[in-house]
Amino acid sequence: MPRILPEQTLTERVFMNSVSTLNTGQMNTTYREPLPARLARGLIRIISELVTLSVITFFLLMFLYASWSIYDAQRIFSGADTTVYETYKPESDVDDSPTFQELVAINPDVLGWITVYGTGIDYPLVQGETNDSYINTSVEKKFSLSGSIFLDSANEPDFSDFNTIIHGHHMEKHEMFGDLDLFREKAFFDSHEYGNIYYGGKNHGLQFFAIIDGDAYNSKLYNPKIEDSKRQEYLDYLEEQAHFTRDIGVTPEDHIVLLNTCASGASNARYLLMGKICDETFADPFPKEEKAVVERIVQGTNLPFLKTLPAWWIYVFGAFVVLTIGLVGAGIFKMLHRTKPAADTSAVPEEIEEIQVLDLTDEGGNDEK
Repeated sequence: MPRILPEQTLTERVFMNSVSTLNTGQMNTTYREPLPARLARGLIRIISELVTLSVITFFLLMFLYASWSIYDAQRIFSGADTTVYETYKPESDVDDSPTFQELVAINPDVLGWITVYGTGIDYPLVQGETNDSYINTSVEKKFSLSGSIFLDSANEPDFSDFNTIIHGHHMEKHEMFGDLDLFREKAFFDSHEYGNIYYGGKNHGLQFFAIIDGDAYNSKLYNPKIEDSKRQEYLDYLEEQAHFTRDIGVTPEDHIVLLNTCASGASNARYLLMGKICDETFADPFPKEEKAVVERIVQGTNLPFLKTLPAWWIYVFGAFVVLTIGLVGAGIFKMLHRTKPAADTSAVPEEIEEIQVLDLTDEGGNDEK
C-alpha cells in the first residue's frame, strides 16, 4: 500500500498531485524546451538543409551544363570533321576509286572533292536541287547543323560554267569554310596559293587569285551564269571588289570557282575566295597535322574563354568533376541516413514511488482543517 505523508499540508498535497503520473506510476522528468526556442531551432535546421541542398544542386547543374555543352558541340562539329570523310577521299585519277564510289553509292549527289592546302578545307562536294538542300544535311544525307560543301544549284555539275559558286558554312576551328576569313590577312593570302579539286574522275589544280568581302544580295557578284561576252567585265569587277589579288593571268577562256561563306558582322556579309581551275595539279606544301583530343572537345563549346586555356585544363576539370560527384554523393548519403542522438536516461530513476493523494475531506464530509 502506498505510503501516506500526513504531515504535508493541503497545498503541498495538491502540488504533488499535479506532478504525479497516475497512469504509470512514474514522474515525468523530461525537460521540454519552450515553444519559441524549438521553432527557432527547427527553422535554423531547415535553412541549413536548404543551403546544403542548394549548393549540391548548383554543382550538379554546372556539371550537367558543362557535360551537355561538350556533348552538343561534339555532336555539331563531328559532322564537319574532315576525318569523318577522309576514308572516302579519292587518292588517284581513276573513275572507279573504290572508297569514293562507296560515298557516291550512299549519296548520288556527291560529284567531287575540294581541298585548299594549308587549311581545314578538305571535303566532298555535293549539289542539291536547291541551295537549301544541304544547308543542314550531311554528305551522307543525314541531318547535320554543319551541313555540307555544295555547288550552287544553278551551276553545271561538271564545272563547265565560266564561274562555279561553291557554298559552305563558316565554322570555328578550321571546319567547313571556317578558314576563308584567314585569306583576308596579307601574309596568309600570299603563302596559301594552291588547292585541288576532284571531279569527273580527275584531279585538277586550284590557284587562288582574289579574296572579297561580299554582300549576299549582290546579284552581279553572285551570278552563276555569266555570258561569254560578259566574262572579262566580270573578272574586272572581281578585281575591283577584292581585298587582295594575285596576278596569275586569268582570262575569259578559263574556268573559275568562288568559295562562298558567311562573314562576321551583318547577316548578309560574305567572304569569297576566287580560284582558277588548272589542268595541272599542285603538291601540298603543308604537312597534315592531327588534331589533339582536347582541341576536338573544346572546339565548339560556345565558351570562348576555354580556347585560351592550356591543353592540360581538361584533365584538371575532369578531376574536379570526379571530386565534386564524390562530395555530392557523400552529402546526399549523410542527409538520408542522419539519426537523432539517443536520449540520456541515466539520471532518471528506475522507479519513482507514487505518493498517495489523500482525500481532501474527512469522513464526515467536512473539509480538513
